[in-house]
Amino acid sequence: MSETMQERFTLETLGRATVDGIEWVAYSDGCYRHVVCADDYDADHDDKYPRREDGDDADAYTNWCGDSMFADDATAARVGRECDLTHLHSATDGVCGRIHCVE
Repeated sequence: MSETMQERFTLETLGRATVDGIEWVAYSDGCYRHVVCADDYDADHDDKYPRREDGDDADAYTNWCGDSMFADDATAARVGRECDLTHLHSATDGVCGRIHCVE
């Protein structure tokens, strides 16, 4: 049975928006809210990110994040506004800083 990365990592979809011809997904991982390219979010799970028997999938999630295309802060803010979100977190500043989406 195939599953998407959303299903694989139990991510909550907050909204979708197209910016500059790219479809983006705003999502929550339970701690942070990020914006990733829809192609990476909707991709079928494969053996590249295997499940761990002990339930600790942190390494697999970290690897997926490193392999995926995340929005820069300006694009994330635009997606957030399109999705009526007040804030997201930066995937590019190294500390998941808060991005305010309201103008």
